[in-house]
Order: sequence, then structure tokens, then C-alpha cells
Amino acid sequence: MDVVTVIMSEARATDYELAVERVVGFAQEFDQTHLYLACHAAFPLVLTPDLLYQIWLRFVPQAPWTAVARILLSRLCREVGYELYEMDITVRNLLLTELKEDEHFGQKRLEKLADFLTNYVRRRFDGKDAHAQDLAQAQYWTALAYTKPNQLSRELLEAIRFGLQEKNWKELFRLSSLAETFAEPLAEFAPLLITYTRGLERLTCGDKISAEELFRRLPNQTRHIEINGVNVPFFNRVYLSSFGQGNSSLTVYAFHLRNSINQGLEPTVAAAPRLWEELVDLGNALHIRELQTLRQKLICYEGDRYFPEAEDIGDVEYFNLLENQEPSLRFQVPPQAGGLELQGLLCPFRLHDTYAIDLTLFSGDTFTLPQLTYLNPQNFILENIQASLGQTLLLFGQPSETQENSYQALADACVAQLLPQADITKLVGTGRLLGNPIFEYENKQPDAVHKLHILVWFQCQEMNLHHMDRVAEILLYLLWCRHKIIYVYQQFIWCANQVKQLFNDLEEYRQRFNNISHEPNQISEIRELLANFQEIEFHYFGYLNDLEEHRKTLATNKKNYQTYLNKLEKISGNNLVFLQNFLNKINHEIQQQHQVYNRYLNQIKNSLINENTVIIQWQISENYFQVYIIIKNQSAYPITWQSSAENGSALSDWANEYFQDYLEKNKEDWLEQLSLRLQNLAQILHLDEILDYLPETCNQLILIPHRFLQCLPLHALPLADGSCLLDRFPGGVRYVPSCQLLQLVHTRQRPEFSNFFAIKNPTNDLPYTNIEVETIKQYFPHTKVLANAAATKDALNNQTLHSVHCLHFSVHSGFNIDSPLQSGLFFADEPVTLAEIFTLDLSQCRLVTLSASETALTDWTSASDEYIGFPSAFLLAGSSSVVSSFWTVSDLSTAFLMIKFYQNLQTGSTIAIALNQAQIWLRDITTRELEQWIEVNQLPLRPAVKVSLRRRFHKLQDDAQPFRAPFYWAAFCAIGQ
Repeated sequence: MDVVTVIMSEARATDYELAVERVVGFAQEFDQTHLYLACHAAFPLVLTPDLLYQIWLRFVPQAPWTAVARILLSRLCREVGYELYEMDITVRNLLLTELKEDEHFGQKRLEKLADFLTNYVRRRFDGKDAHAQDLAQAQYWTALAYTKPNQLSRELLEAIRFGLQEKNWKELFRLSSLAETFAEPLAEFAPLLITYTRGLERLTCGDKISAEELFRRLPNQTRHIEINGVNVPFFNRVYLSSFGQGNSSLTVYAFHLRNSINQGLEPTVAAAPRLWEELVDLGNALHIRELQTLRQKLICYEGDRYFPEAEDIGDVEYFNLLENQEPSLRFQVPPQAGGLELQGLLCPFRLHDTYAIDLTLFSGDTFTLPQLTYLNPQNFILENIQASLGQTLLLFGQPSETQENSYQALADACVAQLLPQADITKLVGTGRLLGNPIFEYENKQPDAVHKLHILVWFQCQEMNLHHMDRVAEILLYLLWCRHKIIYVYQQFIWCANQVKQLFNDLEEYRQRFNNISHEPNQISEIRELLANFQEIEFHYFGYLNDLEEHRKTLATNKKNYQTYLNKLEKISGNNLVFLQNFLNKINHEIQQQHQVYNRYLNQIKNSLINENTVIIQWQISENYFQVYIIIKNQSAYPITWQSSAENGSALSDWANEYFQDYLEKNKEDWLEQLSLRLQNLAQILHLDEILDYLPETCNQLILIPHRFLQCLPLHALPLADGSCLLDRFPGGVRYVPSCQLLQLVHTRQRPEFSNFFAIKNPTNDLPYTNIEVETIKQYFPHTKVLANAAATKDALNNQTLHSVHCLHFSVHSGFNIDSPLQSGLFFADEPVTLAEIFTLDLSQCRLVTLSASETALTDWTSASDEYIGFPSAFLLAGSSSVVSSFWTVSDLSTAFLMIKFYQNLQTGSTIAIALNQAQIWLRDITTRELEQWIEVNQLPLRPAVKVSLRRRFHKLQDDAQPFRAPFYWAAFCAIGQ
């Protein structure tokens, strides 16, 4: 399709030029298949993601599936409801013309689209509510417009004739507006119908002059006119309404965020002064000097520079922003051609975290209905004032010569006259305010900025001025709460949709993990999955935190709304059920949304942890770090703690210094400073402050570190009371790379723990491994040990490993930071690399113990390889738990630790508890207690080893603790189940 050529030759009107610009922009941004799909997407009157997906699947499958979202989110479409989108008529007609004239598609493609849409509507909307039936009818008529225009003409005219008989002006307005969307295909077949429906649409809006002009174009008839075989009434004379309005005024209440919606009085948002700039623009457009120079009259400006700090003179809920606390700014509106003289009044406020205005235009003259447009001169009021939280229009007037049963029709006509044709509104409620009728309307725009709320209030009897002032004051606050509720609820829904999408992404990744084959050629995919897992989790938890903040903000504003409504209802003559209905409707919708999204909110808590378990997850960003705390049976959302930028910088500096010292060949400085550094790290992480969020009943901790924190012994961090983290949790401290891997290993049921397989000292230079392995194997009924030269790489095969319950490595190892997949466990002949570990079959394995150096390390310098390490490799190979180390360990202390660890396992302890208790035991044991323990357990010590131990302990006191330093006991961690 040569869109540009067609466009440049035909562009004339402003609307058309805008449509051209949008289509050309889309065509230039994406490829031809996207444009093909956009042309097909123009066929239905209203789009949903599912409908467009079905169109893509059936008609343009050569386009990427992402084209569906790109079209809906592009400037070709606008959102008009929850998952409802539509195209502007001009854009739609332009794309459909392209589709019809393209040699690849043409009329036959339109007919196929019509058949598809007819069947789709039948399937999806059968038996739905009235609103859905209206939508179904519109979609069905769309199909007829391009294939059977004569049938559409007859059905539309029959519906109009019935509406006229019933005097259902609301339905007539809908039908006549709907007809405009078919104007392009019907113009050739039914030009009289288009003229008739356009006149009818103007008549329903109260625009007699335009309606009369359109009806004059029809063939001269008396009472009826025949169009396409259907007789409909002919309006040979159209009269203006016989009423006028005195003392009329139009007030705009606009509310704009000064601060972030959930941050209270934190620094102002970037767009905070936009409301004041819009008022200046309005002044320029209407030549109102008082508005043009508004910046000079507001205390939040220094000259022309926005200076919000000037407002910080006290903690007040309500604050007048005019200099010298003037109550209002009065001005005269220059009269338009043929217009009335209007006065103006502006009251600018700050309401806590929001800027608000009360802008009123009024006249003492009597208005006829068409003259109401002067209160919104050239539509500049609505075009210029578009605040972030939204706005309410309050039209006030005194009807003349109008019966009470006609007030609603009068209000409908006023709204239709006041607003541009494009702003279609619906009546949502009626009531009484100070004994006088009030009507509430809304337009269909989904976003807060363009969502228009209208109140029409008629003074039909005298009102107490004191009561009027009181009502005006309370109404300002109530409307403020109303707009905040709508805005935050939209943010809540958006965040909930992100949570849902991320949840589904995590489910998809987890399924890919379950199905992935453990072959060498799959390493790159595993690597990608590991990297993506935690990134998605971070976004998931971030949106969960936003949801919690939105929930709190909603609760606060709903409570305040109810308070102000109660105050209004106490005033005599008020019947404001429609205002209560708004709150009831919002409460119902929120409750429904909670039910819909509950599974996405509680998935991790309900399936992974019990009431005594807490998950603490870190996320390190460029300038700060965040902590997510997940506790069962508390809020559906994680508790979120965020550091300052200063703490973020301190953490980065700490890590750089720690790892730089560790990588030095001479590690003496690193070893000497380890205890102090861990203490500093606990302070930087605000560990004690974070633990204060936990209930006393939490005795089990799951840690999910991020980036370099994965390479550090967080379980050994000291607390303010002198204990360390693992002392605080007697139910065990364990690690997982991500919540999704935790869920993956959580499903592995490995009750058997009788088959032990070990690799012992392949390099013949680990004197204490013989003690370690020979002692441990006594705890298992079935054992196999590959020792020394027999411990070759070929001996570690899947045929042997398939039935192993416990796999123990007492070997040398090394982590290759430059190429993590080449990190290895050193066997007698050659290393077993990390890449090869991924391919092992450990489907029956409950525990892999890496009694070796640096087996818990990952690439702390890389964002993509930070999850590639021995623990993840063994977990993905099938084991449900891994014990590994953070640094080059002591052979002697490791042997003692491992023996005690396996002893603890024999009592039925979990792996985390068994390891933690062994670490505490090693940390606290004295020289005398250690010698007694060796003797009681009859460790198989060779004479040379006994001599070495005596020399090591000879100079120590009996109550000395030889392994008190964290270097000896803190190196190992339990990862997984």
C-alpha cells in the first residue's frame, strides 16, 4: 500500500490531516505487515485485545504477534473503557479505504471481515447485558455497512422510528451518533439517511438552527418521509426550547497533583505547575489580562519561575495561593461577537498534595439555550484546563417557564449545548441540593485528565445564602476526594494488570524451566531464563508495592469522601443518593478487582511459605537499594523498604573494597577485616531496622540476594544485640536465587535419603577430606566413594547419579569470574565445568554438598551472569538443595563442620537447620569440647593428622574458641528447599 501517495493527494481538512499524520507515523515506525493489520483493525467499530488478536490470527498472521499491542497502544486508537479501544472516524475511514482499494484485498476482504465479525459478535455477546447488546448491535451494523448497506439502512431507520414513537431521546442520540460512523460506506447508497440522522443528532442536542438547516436539504414533505422503504417522521419545523436561564454560571473545579499521589508532601512532581500555566494560556486565548499575569499573583512563583518552597509555611490542609491571602481574583471576559458580557472569578488553592481551582464564569443576563456556549467560549475552558486528577463542571441557573417534570430534559439539553459534539456524556444520577434539582453527568473518557464530570444545578426556589456557602466549601473537598479516588483506582487497575502480566510471564518462564532438556546446547537458554527470572520478579514486587500504596490512598480518600458526604447530607433539603452511589460503585469494583487479582497477589505467599517463614529479597539499583519483605497472613502485598542514595553509594563502595581485597593473592587484609566488614555491611543494609518489620513468630528466613549480595554470607551478619542473623531464626536461614526457583524446588518431593555418593580428594592434597568423607558415609546404608585417582570425570555419569540421594564433593574448586561457565570442580584428570553440571541427572537427589572453595560465588560484576553459579547449576540439574561456600575455605574447619552437619541431618532436621546449627556449634565450640567431640565420635584420624591437631591446639586455652572467626564457620550456606 502506498499510503503516503494517497494521503498527500487527498489531505484537505484539519481532521483529515491529523488522521494522515497518525497513519503515516505508524507506517513509518513499523513494517508493512503492521500496516496491513491496522487496516483490518479499522473494520470493527470497537476493538478489544481478543478481537484484534482473532483478526491477526485469521487475516494477517504474517505480522508479529506484538503488532496487536502496538496498534492498540498507538495513536491510531484511543482507550474508551476497560480493554475497549476505538479509532477516530477519519483514521478508520482512511485505513478502510486503503484496504478496499488495495489489489491484494479489496471488497472480497471486506466481505470476509464482515462474515467473521458477525460470527464473532454472535458468539461473544449472546445473552449479555444491555450495554453489551448495544455494542454487539454496533459491531453487527458495522459488518452490514460494508456488505449489505440497504439492509443496514432499513434496520437503522426502523430503530429510529421506534425511538421516536417512545420519545426515547437518549436512544435516538445514540442511534444518530452511531449512524455517523457509517457515513462513509452509506454515502453512496443512502445519502438521505445520513442527512436525516445528522439532523436528528443536532435536534437531540437542542441545536435547532443546525437541525433545521439539515432537514431543509431533504425532499419537501408534510408529516413523513420515505427513506429506503421506511416511513419516518419529517421535521418541517423545529422550535427552540421556550425556556431561558437567569443568573447562570459555569464553575470549573480542577484538581492537579502537586506531589506524587503516594508520597505525601515529598518534593513536587515535574508537572506540578502545569495547572497555572494552563490558566495563563487560557488568559492569552481569551485576552484576559488577570490570567495572563497570573504568575505575578501566586505565592508559588518568583517572577516567572515556579518556586513551590514559598508555600512551605506550615502544615495546612487548605491554603490560599493568592498573594496577601486575597480570597479571589476577579476579571472581565472580553465579549465575543454577539456574545454576552461575562464576569470571572478565580480561587486557586493548595489542598495538601493537590493544586485546585474554582474558576467561575457568570452573567446576570438571561440565557437562551444556544447562548450557553458563551460560558465555554470557543471551548477554550475545556481545551485549556485539563488537570491531572480531572475536573468537574458545575452549571448553575434559574429555569424560566419550565415544568418540574421537564427539568431532566432541560439539563440534558444544557449539557449537549455546552459541550463540543465530541464530548458525549451520559446521565448517571439525580438528586436534590438545598431543595433544588441537581443532575450528574459523565463522559466516556477512561483517563482522569480527559474524564469530565458535570453537575447541572437548577435554582427553582429560594436558598439560604449561608447554606449555599457551606455547600460550596464542602463540595470542593468532596470533589477533590472523588477525583483522587478515580485517578488512584485507574492507577490501581493499571498496576494490577502489570502484576497479572508479570505473573503470567513468570509462569511461562517456570514452565520453560520444567520442560527444558539438560543438553549442552541449552545452556544459553538456561542462562537467559536465570537472568530474566529475577528481573521480572523485581518488577513484579515493585508493582505489588505500588498496589499496596494505591490501596492505602484509596482507603484514605474513600473515608474522607464519606465524611464530606455525611456533612452535606446533614444540611436540610439535600437528597444526594447519587453521590453515595458513586462510592458504593467504587467499593464494589475494588472488591471485584481484589477477587480477580487475588491469585496473582498471594501466589508466592500461599504456595511457598508458612506462617512462621519470611522471605527477604533485595534489589540493587544504580543509586539505592530496595528490600521486599514477604510475610504470610499479613498484607497481600510485600512490605517495601528503600534506602537513601547515601546508603546506596555506601553499599557500592563497600562491595568494591571487599571484592578487590578478596581477589588479591595475599588475602591477609581481607581475612583480618572480615568481621568488621560484616558489621559495617549490616549497618549499611539497616538489617536491624528491616527485622523490626517481622513478627516475633517468624523463625525461618529465606534470603533472595541481588547482584554481589549473592556472594556474601548474609546469614552471618551481626545484629545490634550481639547475635547474628542465623541466631535470630532457629528454624533456619537459607538462600534461593529467585522466588521462581524456590517454587521450582518446592515442588520436588525427595523423602528418600539413603543413597550417598562422594568424590574424595581427587588431587591428593586435602589431608582432612578422608576424615570428613569416611565419617559421613557411616550415616548412610548405601554408599559409593570415588577417591583419589579413581575420581575421574568419566566416573561421574548420569547412570550412576540418577539414583543418588546425596551427592558430596570434597574437592578443590574454582570460580572463573571471566567465564563463569568454565568454573569447575577439580577431578583427578580434568575439571567438571559448570556448563557440564547443568546436564547432569539429579532427579532423585535431595542434597548436593560442595565441600570446596568458592562454590557459592557468581559473577558479581555482571548483570547477565549473576545467577550463573554452582548452586543454580545443581538446582536446575534436579537437586532440591545445595550447600556451597563463599570463599576459599579451611580444610580442617570444613571437615568438622561437614561431619556435624550430617550428624544433625540424622535427627530429621531440615538442611538449613542442620547447617545453621553446625555453624553455631563450630563458632562456639571450645578447644576442650572439640577434643572431647573428636574422641566421642572416634574420628578416623591418622597419626600425622593427630600430631597436626595437637600442634594447632597446643597454645590455646581450654576455653578458647579456635573457630570463632566468621572465616571458619560462615563460609557455607544452604540454598534451595
